Amino acid sequence: MKRLTTFRAFTFTVVFLVFSTLFYMLILHSKEDVIRRKSVILQPMNVETNKKTREADLDNFMSKYRIIHELRANHTMQMCKKYEADIPKMTHLPHLLVDEKYKLVYCQIPKAASTTWSRVFLYLKGYVDYPHALALSRRSVNTAWKSKIPQLHKYSPEKQKEILETYTKFMFVRHPFSRLLSAFNDKLKASKNKTTAMQNQVGKRIIRKFRLKSNISETYDIRFEEFFEFVISEMRSTDNAHWRAAHRLCFPCDIHYDIIGKLEDVDNDAKYILTKSGAGHVHFPGTSGSYFTNSSHLDELRKHLSRVSPPHIAAFYNKYKFDFTLFDYEIPTI
Repeated sequence: MKRLTTFRAFTFTVVFLVFSTLFYMLILHSKEDVIRRKSVILQPMNVETNKKTREADLDNFMSKYRIIHELRANHTMQMCKKYEADIPKMTHLPHLLVDEKYKLVYCQIPKAASTTWSRVFLYLKGYVDYPHALALSRRSVNTAWKSKIPQLHKYSPEKQKEILETYTKFMFVRHPFSRLLSAFNDKLKASKNKTTAMQNQVGKRIIRKFRLKSNISETYDIRFEEFFEFVISEMRSTDNAHWRAAHRLCFPCDIHYDIIGKLEDVDNDAKYILTKSGAGHVHFPGTSGSYFTNSSHLDELRKHLSRVSPPHIAAFYNKYKFDFTLFDYEIPTI
């Protein structure tokens, strides 16, 4: 009987403590709600807490992407060693934009956010404020960066060496098929407006070369599969920067880039680069600008590739093999 009484007392004590704790938590929660609604004095504490949370989130993000970019860089270096005898060597410095304040070196690759990065560099340089940088036309951006942004080849050899050894070097790549389709849509695809110089000089020549004469119309109506066949041919005119292989534009086996960004993850990669360099206050414009096209969507890509013969796809892979291997891209399932 004594044991039963002791057990009941113990049970009552436990239940009392549980309900007391719950009651206390309820009161505390109510007080916090009141503080959130009414308190002005304690609001800085919440702001400080949020600040610490944001800082912790940013630290986690930077740690995650540091590992991602170390893996990417290591993969590229391994592939460079594996195919050292076959990969073309650098014969001249590529287009390398330099920002001395934030110690950045950027290699431009057309159709892989190059115009957007040029906007960012113009802003970092102080040439324009941020809204004006976004508002500049693509032609204005291309004109401005050539005269306003320092390029590595214009420095002395000693300074070039110092910059390459101490600055953060980065480039951006894109899936070869997606980049090719973007180049086609942007430069050669027929539109309702009048034909451009490239359409007249390159597009019409492609039609004459790769289409039966009986099927050639007076209207400019180039097809993607014709452009595709043109690119894989051995014609010298195929060597245009907008569809030239990325490894032949930035030479990652000769210049060891600290960061190899991918257009497929451009927002996060750009955030990592800007934060790492001390320019974390700059918001990368993102993927909604006119310099991006729908060609990055896999469905559209598959639709266009379905019109290309398997032998031609194989020939494209062979021609762009080192873009696939160096940057770890695969042929999409069609």
